[in-house]
Amino acid sequence: MDARQLLIEALRLSEEERAALAGELIQSLESEVDADAEAAWSAEIRTRLDRVDAGTATTIPWSEARRRIHAAAGVTRELEYLEEALQEVEAAARWYAERSVTGYHASELFSA
Repeated sequence: MDARQLLIEALRLSEEERAALAGELIQSLESEVDADAEAAWSAEIRTRLDRVDAGTATTIPWSEARRRIHAAAGVTRELEYLEEALQEVEAAARWYAERSVTGYHASELFSA
């Protein structure tokens, strides 16, 4: 399986599963842990959580955060379109399978 096919398969995962997979992939890239950087990030995370808990943080929806991250990274919307298209194709396939005389069910079509 090539990287593109792997990506397509990964996009079929739930949001929670994709997040867990992304975390594992990122961790696999880290060969050494910088203790100072780890401590600094832990302190920053604690500070931010305290601000959220206190109600003093300005929050934005995930969709806006994602858009900003992609814009800052120079990522095109191609991946987002691919994900949206995949969801639409799956929904259409499920709709068709539920009405089809072939006897296939949607769960059988996407259980690879």
